[in-house]
Amino acid sequence: MKFNIHAGSGITWTHPSNTTSWVKAATAHLNCALGSVLGGLGVQLSPPDYPAAKKAMESNQDLLGELMVSSCSAFAQPLGFSIPLPFDGVFIARRQDSDTPLSLIWGAWLGEAPGFRLVRPTSKKRREEIEWRVGLPRGYFVGAACRPFQDLTAAEAETLTGQKQRLLCNSKAYPEWLRPILGNYGPRGVSSPQKVGSAWKEIHNAILDRVRTGSLPLSDQDDLNHRSLITFPVWLVGRLCDELLRAIVTGLTDRKLVTDVLYALRSGEMLDADRATRIWSHLIENVDVIAT
Repeated sequence: MKFNIHAGSGITWTHPSNTTSWVKAATAHLNCALGSVLGGLGVQLSPPDYPAAKKAMESNQDLLGELMVSSCSAFAQPLGFSIPLPFDGVFIARRQDSDTPLSLIWGAWLGEAPGFRLVRPTSKKRREEIEWRVGLPRGYFVGAACRPFQDLTAAEAETLTGQKQRLLCNSKAYPEWLRPILGNYGPRGVSSPQKVGSAWKEIHNAILDRVRTGSLPLSDQDDLNHRSLITFPVWLVGRLCDELLRAIVTGLTDRKLVTDVLYALRSGEMLDADRATRIWSHLIENVDVIAT
């Protein structure tokens, strides 16, 4: 077995090839997530080098790198972010109460890989109670015991129906029978945040119908083929998508345009160039807010 490390994830950017593969993976992820809203997107990354790390250490300053997101439109100004990035796996952060900055490393953890599976819990007490899981970006997942909804405990039902709308991005990670239900910004068919809970209840029932056919394989809870190592580069891709979407959905004052964005995300239908340009202009105006 092996860890499910995403393409271009890397533990750190210690070699130019790591940066290149990350940029390729990040570009694909961003276009899958937000391409229907913003059109074709490109990503560039400039991690800090040794002189920058040395200067940050000697002057007690934050070590920053540059992340740029560009539109395929030749006339669109790119989004440029100065953000904390590591050098050789180490972050350097300014410390106000000392002349010596903090040196920090990213604590990677094992999360759930994007996809769907039936899980056999590791606990002996619950070993025979099968659960389903839908893995999400950045190591998160939604899941429940394979029991009728009315037989779930109050806490289990609340956890399932209390989910928020999410960017699922890579639909190919999920089985074909589940993709139409999940969608790209899912669950599909949800017209308001208030209806997300009932949508996950419907997904739960659809999964149980599939389970009853006996055609779905089981995996242990800690099966590494279904786990993802959440390194900083992996986390950064998902965070970038989330922050751009948050800036659009919560920051736009034109609520009709927000409605159009949500429809495009759910349906996959492209927004026209005029609306995409208006959204991009909004992001340019709020780039400092996004970066923080």
